[in-house]
Amino acid sequence: MRSVTRFLEQTLKLKVNEKKSAVARVDERPFLSYHLREDGTLAVASQSLDRVKVKIRQMTRRTRGVSLARVIRDLTESLPGWVT
Repeated sequence: MRSVTRFLEQTLKLKVNEKKSAVARVDERPFLSYHLREDGTLAVASQSLDRVKVKIRQMTRRTRGVSLARVIRDLTESLPGWVT
């Protein structure tokens, strides 16, 4: 990791965030909210799925005080692409 960081910072003049950066196998680290499995397929990272579940729970609370049509419209706007 040290040599990669040195190359990025000195040669390419990029700043490396040590907390977020790591050298690991591709199936061990999430990338752009996805995990690449060993067989080459993509899976949604568990942290991303947890965030979406929290968002859905907040949007569908009974105490939110909005109509069912509004809840459906909000869900329709927020959930395209989330098929699990």
